[in-house]
Amino acid sequence: MVKSAIQVIVGGHLVAAGIATYTGNDSWYGNVVMPVARLFGVEASHWLAIKAAKYRLVPMNKYKDPPSLVSLLFVCLD
Repeated sequence: MVKSAIQVIVGGHLVAAGIATYTGNDSWYGNVVMPVARLFGVEASHWLAIKAAKYRLVPMNKYKDPPSLVSLLFVCLD
């Protein structure tokens, strides 16, 4: 009985964490992910972030830069 309850609780937390990570929930990152990442140190946190991005465990950034930031560095003059 206790084993089943623990499995349900842990499974529910894992599902909630997966949904929060996939949807890019800012409060999830600010309140859970970042404090846990600080426990590992700078290099280990960076390594974990690279692995998470490599295996697409974090959502893609959907932010689009505004048109005012566009610059033309190479202009072809005929």
